[in-house]
Order: sequence, then structure tokens, then C-alpha cells
Amino acid sequence: EEDVDFLAKFSRLVNGMGQSLVLSWSKLSKNGNVKEAAEALQALESKVPLLLRLLIHEDDDISANIVGFCYEYLHVLKQLPQLTDQQKANLEAVLLAVMKKLTYDDEYNFENEVRRIWSTSG
Repeated sequence: EEDVDFLAKFSRLVNGMGQSLVLSWSKLSKNGNVKEAAEALQALESKVPLLLRLLIHEDDDISANIVGFCYEYLHVLKQLPQLTDQQKANLEAVLLAVMKKLTYDDEYNFENEVRRIWSTSG
């Protein structure tokens, strides 16, 4: 319980750091500060391993806390003229993590869900 509470707070912190770095990169890029923008992008990408670990966490609240940073990072990748091999690997890892989060548990009972939907719709 305590670890989950800590990770929930930590995931919000990482999310805020990531979004701040995205904002810095965006402003620096628009102003033509190439060197500083590259440094901001490097700092941003150093947080991607944390993003991935939190995104695949079994507790959905923890992964939900990091979605903003994830979305912003993907938006940054879309704006880059060409992706490095590491950026391509990061993109693939994010997509795989999202796919994993969207799959149902093996124990999920679809029949009960259908019954619940039908019983509340009438």
C-alpha cells in the first residue's frame, strides 16, 4: 500500500517533469535556440525509461498519472524531421506498453459484463 502511494506521487512528479521538459523543448525550438533545444530534448529522453516503467505498472492509477507526459513525448516525436534509432525504439516501447495496458486480464469475465450491461439498459 505504501509503495503504491509513493509510486502514485512519484508518477505525478515524473509526469510534471516530463511535461515541463516538453514545454522547454517546444519554446526553445520555436525561438531557434538549436543547442538549448537539443539539450532539453536529451533531458526529456533521459526520462523515457521512467515513463515506460510507470506506464506499464500494474496499478492503473500509477500508469494514468503518466499519460500526459507520454502523450506530449509522442507529440514531440511527431514534430522531429527524422527519428534516431533510440527514438524509434522508444516509440515502439510506448506503443507496446499501451497495447499491454489495454488487454484484459485472463481472469476477466466477459459474460458477467454483458449481463451487467443488459440488466442496466432495460
